[in-house]
Amino acid sequence: MRITELHPQPDWVLSIIAEDGRIGRFDVSPYLEYEVFEALKSFRDSF
Repeated sequence: MRITELHPQPDWVLSIIAEDGRIGRFDVSPYLEYEVFEALKSFRDSF
């Protein structure tokens, strides 16, 4: 699956559209507790 569009939504959710037309949502918030994703917390106003 290739992602053609990715849009940030409130509460750390990403809206995803794939090239085959599938649409989905991905909740990023559970991953923010891991050190590798710490830098994302500074972008809170973007989500």
